Amino acid sequence: MKFINSAFILLTLFISCTTYNPVNTGKDPEFPLRTDKKEIHKIQNLLKEAAYKYLGKESISVRGRNFAIDCSGVVSALYYYAGIDLQKYYGEYTGSGTQRIYNMLSDRGLLDNTWMPETGDIIFWDNTYDKNGNGKKDDALTHIGMVVNIDKFGNIEYIHHNYRKGIVLEKMNIRYKNEHKRKIRGNVIIINSPMKKMEGSGRVKDKWLSGQLYSSFGRGYQVF
Repeated sequence: MKFINSAFILLTLFISCTTYNPVNTGKDPEFPLRTDKKEIHKIQNLLKEAAYKYLGKESISVRGRNFAIDCSGVVSALYYYAGIDLQKYYGEYTGSGTQRIYNMLSDRGLLDNTWMPETGDIIFWDNTYDKNGNGKKDDALTHIGMVVNIDKFGNIEYIHHNYRKGIVLEKMNIRYKNEHKRKIRGNVIIINSPMKKMEGSGRVKDKWLSGQLYSSFGRGYQVF
């Protein structure tokens, strides 16, 4: 399956959810996790359904509960639709929503570094913008989204909140992380969507694509 985007916007800047330098405790998971494949598949289907249901929405209310229209709020809403309340664990951690979700998944051993994630995997990105304003690339966990589709070539379609465009679907391929787009049979294929503001010259300094700024995936659908 190819994801074709006939028009893309180079001026793309994401609002983030606070920086954080993750600490891996090295401890084994101490929490019950979902392992039944049929149950997991059902949740993944609901997550995909939620993605298309709330795509482009300017507000999200799920079963009477309102969610913030920001990166972690959108992911939390999609998961709540599928029956998993990620925010119920917020009190166990400090920091932003992105930071808390990351730590919760880390504690449960549910983080992965792979080029072939699954539908429903939560995506974490680093350095999508200079959160602390020091001009250095030291801003970890600045954005979050969710995998909606992936093909056998590792072409990922993910949903997230873009502060300019709202709740949108965009593209990522970690195997070809330095490639923005290519032309195939007359069609322009987006390989990795832009994730940073273009400079005045039309060039971007350093890393700027979704695949370049990718940090890790998290299997949130295994959380009870």
